[in-house]
Amino acid sequence: MLLSARDEETGEGMTDTQLRDEVITFFAAGHETSALADDEVGGHPIRAGSVVTISPYVTHRNPRLWKDPLRFDPEWFTTDRVNARHRYAYLPFGGGPRICIGRGFAMPEACLVLATIARVYRLRVVPGHRVEAHGRITLRPRYGLRMTLERR
Repeated sequence: MLLSARDEETGEGMTDTQLRDEVITFFAAGHETSALADDEVGGHPIRAGSVVTISPYVTHRNPRLWKDPLRFDPEWFTTDRVNARHRYAYLPFGGGPRICIGRGFAMPEACLVLATIARVYRLRVVPGHRVEAHGRITLRPRYGLRMTLERR
């Protein structure tokens, strides 16, 4: 919307600098206004200015939300199971009004890539390759994910 915005008098669009400044203002103002008022979340008081973090890593391993949470079960993502669980039990892209803007692209892209590869190949971790989670901004394999492909 910002890229297509035009000045009513001149018809000109924003410069790169103006566009950058507007985006920074959106993010800064949204954070500042939501962090100024005392609040309560789930019965816990939150003082103004506090930093509150929600960890998808911890949420996705919570035994109150997931049966056998340290085991991956593709059946967890069937339509019936998705509809039966709390809407924030699985939040790889965050949730609510500040959900990741790339979610609508990332999920279909990941499914298409995986389906395209898995249709032709069977993937196996290279024997002896150490797989360990590495938490940064996103969760990723610490040592990469060395795989071999076997044609189906």
